[in-house]
Amino acid sequence: NVIDRLPFKLTSVEANVSHGWLLYQSWSALLSYLSALIQKNTTGQTLFVCPELYQQKLIVQLLHSYNLGPQTLWLPNKLQKNSYATAWEDCQTAKFIVGGFQSLWMPYKKLQRTVIIEADNLQFHRAEQSPRIHLSDILVCWQNEYQTELLVTTVSPNIALFKSLESLQLPQITLRAKPEPERTIVDMRSERQVKN
Repeated sequence: NVIDRLPFKLTSVEANVSHGWLLYQSWSALLSYLSALIQKNTTGQTLFVCPELYQQKLIVQLLHSYNLGPQTLWLPNKLQKNSYATAWEDCQTAKFIVGGFQSLWMPYKKLQRTVIIEADNLQFHRAEQSPRIHLSDILVCWQNEYQTELLVTTVSPNIALFKSLESLQLPQITLRAKPEPERTIVDMRSERQVKN
């Protein structure tokens, strides 16, 4: 049963920021941070966008561990038409919504926070999608539409996504032990022009 027990031991973490880039090293660190975030009282809805099924299961387990199951909507696969139609209505009232990329097309009435969990193997995941969805193309418009807090979590930032979200000026939060290396984005088109 997906609700039985979390496979990670949670540690006490302060989640002071719910808007930014969250760089983590392990799933236990990420779940500990999300656990602290979930416990903060919010008046609106929280959407967890998890492209991989095991990520969705872990978030649902985490929510159930705080007795938030009745307030949680786990969005079905888009191919399950009857369930998807029911979820279309339910997502307007559920406090916590967990789903894949298709959850970005649902109607929300009180969306306050969006948590994006990047796929561990994004290239493989994109190959499996139909239609293909690129977060770098839609997240800025999404954030502008809903004026939601946006938390993008990743082990290693996707360069296209990192570049596309620059205009949002997201602060960086790190759960890693080592200090973050300085990042520089190089435009390979200009590199080729000077024949490097």
